[in-house]
Amino acid sequence: MARFDSLNRRKLVTAGMLALFVVGVALALRPKAEGPAERQGFGARQIPVEVAKVVRKPLVKDLRTIGTIEPWTETTLAAEVEGPVERVHVEEGERVEEGALLVSLGTREAQLAVDKARADLAGAKADRDTAAADAIRAKNLHKEGAISDSELARWELSVSRARASADSADAALALANRRLDKTSIRAPFAGAVTGLEVEIGEWVKRGGAVLTLTALDRLKVRTAIEERDLPFVSIGQTATVEADAVPGRQFAATVMQTLPRAEALTPTFPTLFSVPNPEALIKPGIFLVLPVP
Repeated sequence: MARFDSLNRRKLVTAGMLALFVVGVALALRPKAEGPAERQGFGARQIPVEVAKVVRKPLVKDLRTIGTIEPWTETTLAAEVEGPVERVHVEEGERVEEGALLVSLGTREAQLAVDKARADLAGAKADRDTAAADAIRAKNLHKEGAISDSELARWELSVSRARASADSADAALALANRRLDKTSIRAPFAGAVTGLEVEIGEWVKRGGAVLTLTALDRLKVRTAIEERDLPFVSIGQTATVEADAVPGRQFAATVMQTLPRAEALTPTFPTLFSVPNPEALIKPGIFLVLPVP
């Protein structure tokens, strides 16, 4: 009986110690009560928050493709009159302004034609003036009855023919002067000389190629757009041109045309862009960045 009581006492002591341990752990894990300072935010950790207004915007998709440069205007100038090349005033690659003198052909034959036409005109004007004076005298004689109606008509016809001859001579002189002017080949627009076809002393026939002139202030960029991206491209849309030869610079471009027929070997559609190039900085081999909403 005593042994049993002793055992029960040990059990009670063990149970009591275990209960105290559980209570201690519970107190240690209980959240600390907030004091006045903590309730007011003092001493608590603060996290910065940035607030922005929600704005609805379209998602932008960038189409990046490689394009090739083509001149918007390029022409091969031809001689309008034949003759020897007396002087070449430009070099290949040189930039020129509109109206600049490029090549001079021999003027000897053209100048002789001008001199002859001028002399012919002077003679025709003299004949016209003489015929006009004779017609006035014939009219006076006709009033006096000294000549018949048919004779007066012949004098008036002579005046008409003399006037026509003078007009023809005047036109011939204008034509001779124009041929003389055409011995000086000038630039029809501002650009760069991209090809020289003649040398000094060479005889150039009428219609013969003299040089190639390329406009640089506006360029045409040809690229290919995949069929899946066509809905994002429209005429008049703007794009950005980036040229490897001009790092750090961007140039504005505008969609001018998308051809309705795809390339033969690839499902792409040729697309043309217009690119202003007033400083002539863009070189072949460029990249086009087309932002499409």
